[in-house]
Amino acid sequence: MTTKTKSCTSTKLKYLSRNSKLLYPSFDITLNECQKSCNYFVSKLCYAKNNPRIMIYNKPKNLRNEALLNSKSFVSTIKKEILLSNSRKIRFFSAGDIYKISHLEKIERLCLALPNIQFWLSTHNEFLLSEFYKQDKKPVKNLNIILSNSEPNTEWELFLKKYWNKKRIATSSTTNEKSLSNCHSSVEKSSCDLCEKCFTGENITYFIHGKYADMRLKRYEDQKE
Repeated sequence: MTTKTKSCTSTKLKYLSRNSKLLYPSFDITLNECQKSCNYFVSKLCYAKNNPRIMIYNKPKNLRNEALLNSKSFVSTIKKEILLSNSRKIRFFSAGDIYKISHLEKIERLCLALPNIQFWLSTHNEFLLSEFYKQDKKPVKNLNIILSNSEPNTEWELFLKKYWNKKRIATSSTTNEKSLSNCHSSVEKSSCDLCEKCFTGENITYFIHGKYADMRLKRYEDQKE
């Protein structure tokens, strides 16, 4: 008698979230910590904050994920789920952010345990990156880290961009001018499709989009003056 096995593509994922725009799974946590130091949250331009799927429907999963990230079983548990997802690309975080050195340590151990998987980590926590990647230390080869500019509609200073790129860490910023963006997904409001820029170390400029984005950005910039 043969044993019937579940298809990888139909397996229900406990921790990873499948996203129709990204076309690959992401590991997300709550905004409880990252909102404390994020101008996108303050200005209400944060896509995660404005997404009911993340803030309401996925809230139990994101709470569970955050507990897992802070536990000793994170690497072994997520490694198994990534293999079950049958995906060659994984993102950290479409919601939430690292806020401990141990988070970076665990993510790097996971990457080393799965050398054939490509990982992308988005973070605006410049302090933790500076602490962890001291001197000549760089991220492991299959981990692409993108450091987000904390200020909406602002480009990185060239010397800072060069500094991080030398450490093999890419940068990202946002713009309200479509012509300045090199992210077709944000400009066209479409899926990532075949684009892999966020996995290959390229500096990205995302187009600020959303139903009330122009109004929120103007209000935020007016308040700074």
